[in-house]
Amino acid sequence: MSGIRWLARGGIYCGGLMIIVGALLVTFDVVIRAVAGKSMKGADELSGYLFGVGVAWSLASNLLSRSNVRVDFAYAMLPKPLQAVLDVLGLLLFGSFFTLVAYHAYILTEGSYGSLDGSGWSQAVSPMKTPLAIPQTFWLVGLCLFVVTFVAVTVQALAALARRDLEAVNRICGARTIEEEVAESVGFAEHELTEERHMAEQERLAQAHRKG
Repeated sequence: MSGIRWLARGGIYCGGLMIIVGALLVTFDVVIRAVAGKSMKGADELSGYLFGVGVAWSLASNLLSRSNVRVDFAYAMLPKPLQAVLDVLGLLLFGSFFTLVAYHAYILTEGSYGSLDGSGWSQAVSPMKTPLAIPQTFWLVGLCLFVVTFVAVTVQALAALARRDLEAVNRICGARTIEEEVAESVGFAEHELTEERHMAEQERLAQAHRKG
């Protein structure tokens, strides 16, 4: 499971970077249009690919951190055993949907590579004529990472439910509480504050060394 967590963390960092790059491409294109009256051809197309792949690569981390949005206005009023059953059921429905998406993504990507008769790769109907198999392959990789993560998390959740370990089920696939959200935010803020203090201390020592 640690290996999956490592891959998921790398996936969300790469996915976030892709989305930022896509946003910068669109921003640059808008600025060029406003200033020079010209357009950077393909910015919208490339940003679309980056956004799709970035989201797919972020799904596994989303599942592990239980960051997906859940409508739980009546959930908190239910008995703990029923909450655990609904947690596992929600996990199965959520994961099954994206497993189906991954399956159809595989069929789509396989078709984009072309057949063995030399028909060639499918191309985007755009001035760039991007070989669709390239962005679709990266998209499929992210979806496959999610499916592997989903299977591992499901096994853990079902095992915990079979043991009637309701706390474990909640940690694995339960809805995040307000206390958890606050604790995570506080922890992030404390980490950032520690980093700033460390950098300030390093800068102070560097200045003292230059003066000495």
